[in-house]
Parts: sequence; C-alpha cells; structure tokens
Amino acid sequence: MNCHVTDIPFHFLLTVSRFLELGSTLEPGKPVKADKVAILSDATLMVIQLRSEAQQLKETNGSLEENIKELKAEKDELRDEKQKLKLENESLEHQMKLMTSTPTYMPHPTLMRCLSLRHP
Repeated sequence: MNCHVTDIPFHFLLTVSRFLELGSTLEPGKPVKADKVAILSDATLMVIQLRSEAQQLKETNGSLEENIKELKAEKDELRDEKQKLKLENESLEHQMKLMTSTPTYMPHPTLMRCLSLRHP
C-alpha cells in the first residue's frame, strides 16, 4: 500500500501546517519543533508571559495618567499664582510711579512766594 499526499485529509495537512507556522513564530530562527505538545506548551507560556506584560503595562499606564493629572493641577496652580503675582507687581509699579512723580498741578507762583515768606 502506497500513501500519497492526496490520500491525507486536507484538514490534517492544514493542522500540521498551522502547528509548524506557530512553532516558527514562537522561536524565529530556530529549527521548528514537530511535536504538537511542545509547540502548544511554548505557545501557552508565551501567552501567559504576554498577559503578565500587558497587566504591568496597564498598571504603569494608570500610574502615569495619575501623575499627568497631578502635574496638570500643579501647573494650573502655578499659572494662577503667576497671574496674582503679575497683578501685584503691576499695582506696586503703579504705586511707585505715583510716589516718585511730580504733582500734576503747580500752585501759582505768587502763592508759592507767599508760602515761602510765611515759613522762613
């Protein structure tokens, strides 16, 4: 009895092909394992490892999002404080100008002379 490839059911060939493809995907560059149990075992370990990494990345992402919220709140507080300081600075500059500027009115020269004569 001779066995030809055409005598093997298509679904069996497809299954073997998928296992070989899975084996080469799990360990690229290494010889492909023909043992289905070994391939499934490697695939299971990889899925477990990838799930663990995904969970760690989710936790890291959550932590980073929390840090972003805190930094945004701090940025808003600093922006408010900057605005208050700017207004305070403008007010102080205005007061300084008022204190150092000459009066906008000048008494009449005759009045100035009378005042100066009264107070020697």
